[in-house]
Amino acid sequence: MASKNRKVVQYRRPPKINIGLIIFAILFIYLCLTAYSYMGRKKVRYFEVESGQMVNDTGHTGMILRTEAVQNAPSTGYVNYYIRDGKRAGVGTRIYSLDETGTLKKFLDENADSSGNLSEQNLKELKNRLSSFAGSYHSVDFVKAYDSMDSIQAVLSEYTSLNMLDSLNGSLEQNGISFQQVTAPMAGVISFNVDSYEEMTPEQMTASVFDPESYKPSYIVPGNLAEAGKPVYKIIPSEDWRIVFPLSEEQHKEYEGKNSLRVFFKNDDLTIPGDYAEVTGADGALYGVLTFHQFMVRFVSDRYVNFQVASGNEDGLKIPRSS
Repeated sequence: MASKNRKVVQYRRPPKINIGLIIFAILFIYLCLTAYSYMGRKKVRYFEVESGQMVNDTGHTGMILRTEAVQNAPSTGYVNYYIRDGKRAGVGTRIYSLDETGTLKKFLDENADSSGNLSEQNLKELKNRLSSFAGSYHSVDFVKAYDSMDSIQAVLSEYTSLNMLDSLNGSLEQNGISFQQVTAPMAGVISFNVDSYEEMTPEQMTASVFDPESYKPSYIVPGNLAEAGKPVYKIIPSEDWRIVFPLSEEQHKEYEGKNSLRVFFKNDDLTIPGDYAEVTGADGALYGVLTFHQFMVRFVSDRYVNFQVASGNEDGLKIPRSS
């Protein structure tokens, strides 16, 4: 009877602890705090640091002046060259042939497929010109793309014509094709890029000559008709060359009293010293003049060049100003 009066009490089990849920909650809170902290703090920006010459941030665009002797055609005829642009020639070196009757041009056109292949050296030089153009190209200077295209086309035609003349020399004699061969009157570097600035001096400078749209060089293409008395090529007899560039008042004060400056050409990764002077141009403005005695051939195809003035002789890490 005693067992009937006993009350049954339900046993309460202790709550189970879900370890996985706790870990997930902790990780979730940690990620939220990390994201909040990242969004609130100052961002770290990364910059590429290069080792090289210390230069100031002021860039210049200058005009290259050289001793340039323009050679004109003695008579009207078709021109084919025996030497490449930028190569050095001695006195009496064959420079080009002048075909007054057009028989040589006709013969070369008919035999173009047989001997017009480019050599490995020709291809290498063309690739170097294309690489140089690609490395210095900027969209703001799009007009220069046409000048470079004309220059490369002229060089390509020159290589083809030169190779054909060398390989077909015997055939020309057999066919009785005669033409005038013109030689160099002086020693120097040959250039086929002719413009109107061959005789310009620093004192004749004006601001208008630095307008890229006003610069119209002419490239003499082999096989084209040259008129008597018109330029066909030019000779650069001296290694001395100058760069003339406009000066602001601040730049004048910065370079005042200096007789030499170290110049950095970024596109060529070249730093060289140059004698420095200042002149007054024909428009009354002030211009800086840098004179160099080497590396003329390296810039023989250029009339304008971009450069910076090195701030010293020290090497170091070049860190962008925006960093």
